[in-house]
Amino acid sequence: MSGRCQAGAAPYKAMRVLSRRLINMQKVLCFLVASCVAPWSFSQNVLFSNAENNNLTGDGLWTRSRPAGGFYSEIQGYNTVAGFRGSIEPGANDRLADDFCVGGFGWRLLGASLFMYETDVNALSIYAGLFEVRQNLWGVVGPLVATGSFVSSSWTDTYRIFKNAPADNRRIQKVDVAFDVPLPSGKYYLVWATKGAQYKTGPWNPYLTGPGITTLPGANAKYSLNGGATYDYIQDGLANQDFPFVLYGSQNSNSNYNHLEPPR
Repeated sequence: MSGRCQAGAAPYKAMRVLSRRLINMQKVLCFLVASCVAPWSFSQNVLFSNAENNNLTGDGLWTRSRPAGGFYSEIQGYNTVAGFRGSIEPGANDRLADDFCVGGFGWRLLGASLFMYETDVNALSIYAGLFEVRQNLWGVVGPLVATGSFVSSSWTDTYRIFKNAPADNRRIQKVDVAFDVPLPSGKYYLVWATKGAQYKTGPWNPYLTGPGITTLPGANAKYSLNGGATYDYIQDGLANQDFPFVLYGSQNSNSNYNHLEPPR
């Protein structure tokens, strides 16, 4: 610290000015650090992709090309549900959950991407949420391991539609979440619920969808309407479903574990 900041070297007014300057410098530094750090969560290695794990493309949602560009994610077969609500808006206390496995010597989880939409919005609308990693206790959503924080939402080039009903009013948003937690080898659940622009009408979460695919082997995503007190399986067409999500970070040294979930 310079001599002019020493006790008795400047009047009280000057000290106040300097204090304000230091606070402003802190704000600038915080902004610069945040600007530098924010992208890292999503430039790291992919640890797990539920789409890739199920041999699907386009984050696990593409079914056919959209004439105006991008892709449609069209409900298949006898399925009828475009998306499942996962909201913490006033009057809603939802939770959505899907599982993943950590092998080898463990991971350092740094981020996650989730995929959801709100109907009839023309601007990015998902702005906050609850994001957790919890233990998977033999198929039960268990104790809390870590919490994440909302980073941003961005447009994908995918539009969710009902069968044989092309439309452009359900464009899917990618929601990026920051974590920073070591995860030992084991089984876990990613749990989430979000806030959007429309009061108690979403956000809606589409399940993994591919051409001719109405369900996937081992699908076991879950939902709760009471804040996670109890969970039931996500189902459409009387079959369990899984959600698209991506996890980012790094594997611990000497780990020979790849980013594909072992067979269940």
